[in-house]
Amino acid sequence: CDELRIQQQHTLPRERGFEQLEAIVALGSLVSETCAIAARTGDVALLDLVPNLAPFYPLAPGLARIEQISMPACRAIAAGRYEEARDLYATLLEKLLDPASAGVPEEFRLWGIRALHYGIGNIEASLGREQALLHAAEIESVPGWRVPAYSIRQIYQLTMGNLRQAEHYRREIELTMLQSPIKPPFTAAAVFQHVFVFAMSDEPNGVRAAIPELEEIG
Repeated sequence: CDELRIQQQHTLPRERGFEQLEAIVALGSLVSETCAIAARTGDVALLDLVPNLAPFYPLAPGLARIEQISMPACRAIAAGRYEEARDLYATLLEKLLDPASAGVPEEFRLWGIRALHYGIGNIEASLGREQALLHAAEIESVPGWRVPAYSIRQIYQLTMGNLRQAEHYRREIELTMLQSPIKPPFTAAAVFQHVFVFAMSDEPNGVRAAIPELEEIG
């Protein structure tokens, strides 16, 4: 480690790679985002591109949870096994809520907690469960996470057949995105839940309205 640090100090900034901790955090972020994209698009082949993370477990225990929980959960979502995915996400959320056992940098831990509330909330909303609203409430007041929270609420209202309330949250999402200086996380992810809900409710206009969002993702 000391030799590597000395080597980096004598290397031009443009030729330096990440420091060890930075590289591990970057790897964890990349794999997490790959999992999210795979679950969102149903492209499980993306998960086959993820390298074996086991050699890094002693340096970053959080990587073990990504490989052993997050990746199987994403495969479950892509296969339509939503209850299995929800249980896996809930297990991971419980671990991240304990800072002493999280095994990841604090910023990454907090992002993971919010992303898991969003993921679990979407699943619960698609199944018409009121617990979805609790997950939405957990992230709604966090800067930058209002759109994901409104997405959960919109999907829940769609599932329950409350089209007026669902339209209210759709407008709130549009307004929030126009006012946001940065693109909120997971802004495109809800379209798959929209298609699922509209298909279950035999609402062709809703499915038709989701086509532009699907084309943007594709």
